[in-house]
Amino acid sequence: MNSLELFSGAGGLAKGLELAGFKHSVLVESNKHAYASLCENFDAEKVFFGNVRDFNLERLDNIDLVAGGPPCQPFSLGGKHQADRDKRDMFPAAIHAIEKLKSASLNGNWHLVRTNSIERHKATSLDRSI
Repeated sequence: MNSLELFSGAGGLAKGLELAGFKHSVLVESNKHAYASLCENFDAEKVFFGNVRDFNLERLDNIDLVAGGPPCQPFSLGGKHQADRDKRDMFPAAIHAIEKLKSASLNGNWHLVRTNSIERHKATSLDRSI
């Protein structure tokens, strides 16, 4: 099964998915140090350095899983609590990727796992994806 991982960080989730049998189509990361770790530990040609919003989803096909952990700072109790007004709110970008790739998927075997953070976006189009 093929995966797209957004907000890959240093690659912990990616390694777990790899060990579980997933094949990474692309790992997307915007932090230069995390990007360097990904390039060291995975196929560097499959690592995209940049903002998730700038990644071209059109180049992907046959994606079975979209994984990743959008930044939590906009929703953290230790921060400014700007939520969807914070430019670091990447949940809409993650939801867009899921919707885009789900609609392009031929197999239709999509399953979403909701987390407390995603629950905050219940009013978004994610509910239509389920």
